[in-house]
Amino acid sequence: KVSVRVRLVKAVDPSCRGIGSTQQVLYTLSKHEEHLIPYSLVQPVQVQTKRPVIFSPSLLSRGLIERLLQPAESGLKFNTCPPIDKHCLLELGLPSVEGLLRQGIYPIVIHIRPKNKKHKKLRKFFPRCGEDSVMEEVCQAEELQLETLPLLYYTVEPNTWSCTEELLAALCNAIHSQQRAVAWVELD
Repeated sequence: KVSVRVRLVKAVDPSCRGIGSTQQVLYTLSKHEEHLIPYSLVQPVQVQTKRPVIFSPSLLSRGLIERLLQPAESGLKFNTCPPIDKHCLLELGLPSVEGLLRQGIYPIVIHIRPKNKKHKKLRKFFPRCGEDSVMEEVCQAEELQLETLPLLYYTVEPNTWSCTEELLAALCNAIHSQQRAVAWVELD
């Protein structure tokens, strides 16, 4: 089942704008219609250089980066320093996205949706981060942060992988497809 996001725009006659006019109502509908998200204008950006990659949940970053750099052939595609013809894998959280955009850097943000509430499949990648409840809270907080990003992100759905190798392959495919895709960036 594919979750589709619909942007709803309620048009306002331009002649009505001005002091005392009703504010233009712009909303994004996500899966839960009761949580209406204010709509924002976006612009398409075609990025020619290799875009750096940020993972969500960010707790997974270190483990995923280590695994993606492990096989000898991956060294041809990824790096952990400023990208020179390679995708730079960044161990950064979602709050750093805005700063990168201000510098004219358009990261690829990949969100890995957990298989189940307990995040059992993802646990292998987590550094020792305490109790399950802490981990769950961090993941939930980041899912909310994703909705506020000024950049379109990509989601790796739980049904697209069933083991570590499949997850890594899905991430590589996502990175390469996102590099070719247009980056949709929110206008200030």
